[in-house]
Amino acid sequence: MTTPEWVLEAVPRSTSRPDILAYFGVPPEPEAELESNIKRKRQFWGKRANGPGGRELAERIKKDIQNLSLVILKGNDADDLVVTEDGHYTIVTFAETVEELCEQLADLLRRGDANGVQTACRRALARWPGDAEVGLAVALSLSDLVADNIAVEEDGRRMALVTAQEAVRSRPQDARAWLAMARCSLAFDSPSAVLALEPRVASALAATPAELHGIFAAASFRTGDKDAGLMRLVNAVAASNGDPAVRSAATDTVIAEVLLPALPLRSTKDVAAFAEGADIAAWCAQDVPEAEAAVLPFRVWSVTAANQVFIGDHGLKALVGVLTGFSALPLYNRMASRPGWRVLLDGPTNARSWPGWCHVVSGSVVQELHARASGTFDWHEAGQDWPDPQAVHAQMMTRG
Repeated sequence: MTTPEWVLEAVPRSTSRPDILAYFGVPPEPEAELESNIKRKRQFWGKRANGPGGRELAERIKKDIQNLSLVILKGNDADDLVVTEDGHYTIVTFAETVEELCEQLADLLRRGDANGVQTACRRALARWPGDAEVGLAVALSLSDLVADNIAVEEDGRRMALVTAQEAVRSRPQDARAWLAMARCSLAFDSPSAVLALEPRVASALAATPAELHGIFAAASFRTGDKDAGLMRLVNAVAASNGDPAVRSAATDTVIAEVLLPALPLRSTKDVAAFAEGADIAAWCAQDVPEAEAAVLPFRVWSVTAANQVFIGDHGLKALVGVLTGFSALPLYNRMASRPGWRVLLDGPTNARSWPGWCHVVSGSVVQELHARASGTFDWHEAGQDWPDPQAVHAQMMTRG
């Protein structure tokens, strides 16, 4: 027996009543057959969920059938049906207490259900107008979405900002209120507006939480003040008592905001700043294995970049050693050497310099780091692999 198209349909065209009815085969079947059709569709996808493949899709459709059937059978009094981030459907039920609301919001946030969060927040504000605890829960939930760069409707953005502002006014000694305000300010305002919150927070709270320090650090980096950003990241780690999650996030921030943008190094000042940034990243990463591994290549390059590399004539080096009884050899070595960053920047330009360049780029660390950076070299075409040391050797020996 052929399975009707409506049974196979994965999602309805919309959440309107006619489209949900069509999802359950009405029409072509008469509406009197609705419950029978729902049962048929539910059992069909129940079998698919135990089949040889496509189980994940079948499980999601089973949940949609449950939610859509509840809505269509409840009629106009049904709870709101909300489209989830993956294009499927869920029902956001009414919370009966503030405690239940907080649990509901926490669950929706864990699932990344932005539409569900906003629906629950709107209902909560309508049910408990002026309730400070509800306003704070809404502000924290919406600002959580904003902080994670999850798409929020314009109405949701306004709701986030207004509830955060109200939370700060009504509960200025509550760090969570300031956290919601700072998250929203970072997303919607200028960096200077975010940093203007810092003295207000310091005045209102006995201690600034780690996440707030992190937000102020992000604002500092956006203004181009990397030193202030690093200082605030250090404050974030200290305020967290070395929490591994904070250490991990701080390490990623130093790498993204300070270390990668510094490449390629072009001066001794750049080298010093890079080394300082690598040291701070290493401190942030302490005792967090994946963070320590992420920092290691930068620490290796900070040392290699500062080390002197001989790029002179090896034949002349030997002659100077013999003629001067090796007394002038250290002087010649210094004169004919360049720091690693300079050797890399200049590239393999001639037969004398290629051994030093090959020494600097030996292994994969240096090339991998610079492949992640946006800066380029005069000797290298963007998007191409670096010269192979063996090929460089042959080419330079031929060219002289």
